[in-house]
Amino acid sequence: MTLDEIERAIALAKSRGLAELECAIGQGGRLKVIVNRPHKPVAPITAAARPVKAKNAIRTRYFGVFADASPAIRVGDTVTEHQIVGFLELGEIRFAIQADRAGRVAAKPVKTGDLVGYGETVFGFE
Repeated sequence: MTLDEIERAIALAKSRGLAELECAIGQGGRLKVIVNRPHKPVAPITAAARPVKAKNAIRTRYFGVFADASPAIRVGDTVTEHQIVGFLELGEIRFAIQADRAGRVAAKPVKTGDLVGYGETVFGFE
């Protein structure tokens, strides 16, 4: 299933006012979209937690539940290009999140268990 197809499934669920949409994909695969999931309260943005510029961030290519790599990457750690820095879990599927360049981590706005969407920043670089 492509990203466009997943986005169309989400748009369909939203346009019909559905809280959940589950469909078959491929041979034996399933996609479950949950639209009206309760969100955790968001803390106000402070100087330490300001948004990270796109060119200085690792962003997600999928949606799912964030899980740390082992060992967990922390603010101040240095990562190498193509290093696995975390995972996105969608049911039983686990997508690796790789650093697209080397650098020192300046921000980590997500933690294990957070629900993240497409293009969301999971690590920021200095």
